[in-house]
Amino acid sequence: MEENTVTTCIQCKQRWSFRAAFRQQPLLLQERKAACPHCAFEQYVRLDDSVFLLFIFLPIVLVILKITFGLPGSFYGFGAAAGFISLSLLTPFLTKARAWKEPSPWEEFRRRKA
Repeated sequence: MEENTVTTCIQCKQRWSFRAAFRQQPLLLQERKAACPHCAFEQYVRLDDSVFLLFIFLPIVLVILKITFGLPGSFYGFGAAAGFISLSLLTPFLTKARAWKEPSPWEEFRRRKA
């Protein structure tokens, strides 16, 4: 089983610092070309699929908590902000590096539709 660490270079096998990984984090559903801070090898970084599940379940959990405990409407704002901040800080640990670019799910959807 793979360790849950900050992004590791596929060329030199060095772990990136949190700051380097945070600066080069990709957007959702996209890959980003990034150079290793140690050996400058260019590779594609992409968020792990588990991040998408977190974005799906966060609103569901907030609604369940509001209904169960009768929390005020401002709870959504605070909960969404806390979720966004925590996911932003976790993304360097959920980013995987690859030597090749994989097609995004949106590109595959467009090809099937055409």
